Amino acid sequence: MIDLLPRREKAMPSLWPYNVSTAVRSSDGGDRCGDLIVYQALEDGTVAVVVVDVAGRGKALRPLAYYVATNLLGLLVMQCPLERAASIADRDFRAEFRADAPEFVTVFAGLLDPDEEHLRYLSAGHETALIARPDRSHVHLGTTGPAFGIASKPRHYVASVPLRPGDNLIVVTDGITDARDAAGTVFGSRGVLRSALRSKAAGTDGARALLDDAARHAAFPADDRAAIVLNVDTAPSHILPKRFTSVT
Repeated sequence: MIDLLPRREKAMPSLWPYNVSTAVRSSDGGDRCGDLIVYQALEDGTVAVVVVDVAGRGKALRPLAYYVATNLLGLLVMQCPLERAASIADRDFRAEFRADAPEFVTVFAGLLDPDEEHLRYLSAGHETALIARPDRSHVHLGTTGPAFGIASKPRHYVASVPLRPGDNLIVVTDGITDARDAAGTVFGSRGVLRSALRSKAAGTDGARALLDDAARHAAFPADDRAAIVLNVDTAPSHILPKRFTSVT
């Protein structure tokens, strides 16, 4: 996880009402790999989240993942529209890494608006993302365009979905969903949902629990894995300011 929020400022946008849990684990057990999560509160009160999964595995892919994720996040910080930011970041990936890069990168990018209580997102070939509701129902966030690096003139579409107090936004990379047990059964989106709900009920770290549960399920060598679990706080709005807080 990378939080690009500057730490020396005294008044910066706040992540509230979002409680964020992230975890990344490479195939060799470290935390540097081609799976990466970045997020930042923006000046307009929204929160940008970017999840990147570079094809392949291992720490050698970390620089490419960092480039794609921070390039896209930087465009969102500059208030570039989400679909336009994705097109630019896709173009830049193909231009900068054409010769020696993996064939593609899957990307989930979202803008969370606490005032309007919704999420605008795009999924460039990325699985799995879902919203778990307090009533234990869930919404699967399907792909809205191709992975980066595949199409010469890609079209990245944006979808919108309600994201209300008590909801959980859960985004994982395929090292979690594709984990297989000895019988060949994948962890899948059902495993993701079960793990997230169990962790929320127990009050434990949701992202770390997802990585641990997928690892326990897997009977074969691990892929890189990353997860972000973002809970929308149910506290009354007068308790904390929505847009600004003190950061040290």
